[in-house]
Amino acid sequence: MQLVQISGKMSPDWTLMKSRLNTYAQLFLSLSLSLSLSLSLSFSLSIHQREREREREREREREREHREMPLPNSISLSHPPGSHDPRVLS
Repeated sequence: MQLVQISGKMSPDWTLMKSRLNTYAQLFLSLSLSLSLSLSLSFSLSIHQREREREREREREREREHREMPLPNSISLSHPPGSHDPRVLS
């Protein structure tokens, strides 16, 4: 802390202290803002990544269902043995 002489007495230089305090406050605020934006962006990207992964999983499920679908002219295996499938000619 710097001292200045005011009316014969040594007194702290409040303007210098105020200026330094203001500088530290601005630095703290800019770092806080930077951290806040960084966390917000990270959270946003994390959500986006989870949504993309869910979409990929849905697409895989659709492909799996499509592969498992019987062909339109194929014999259905859903009828137990001995029952009559109307698509099968006797």
